[in-house]
Amino acid sequence: MKNVMKSLAALTLVGTLQAAATEATTTQPDTDKIVKAEPSLREKNDRVYLNYLNLKKEKVVIKIYDNNNELVYSETINDEVIIGKVFDFSEVAKKDFRITIKTGKETYTKRATKLDS
Repeated sequence: MKNVMKSLAALTLVGTLQAAATEATTTQPDTDKIVKAEPSLREKNDRVYLNYLNLKKEKVVIKIYDNNNELVYSETINDEVIIGKVFDFSEVAKKDFRITIKTGKETYTKRATKLDS
């Protein structure tokens, strides 16, 4: 389990993703009210990409659990407006993972499956 945690931590990339931020928020027509955006999670080539526009700068907690419901990665992010992460699962064995993102009162969940390459 430590190897999985080290692999995820070592291969997690943090970046500012301006394009994701542009897609993640919209304004209501004829008003300045901003609509809250949900985190975007997508899978591609053994990686899961997380993009989230956190306009309220709320605390964001990201957790990844394996198929045994054991916590293999956890990170708390404070005071960030644009959150961009890439989780690379290419170095781990075949497994199912559950990724949760908690922000304010909302919790979002994504299931990801690492298949043998």
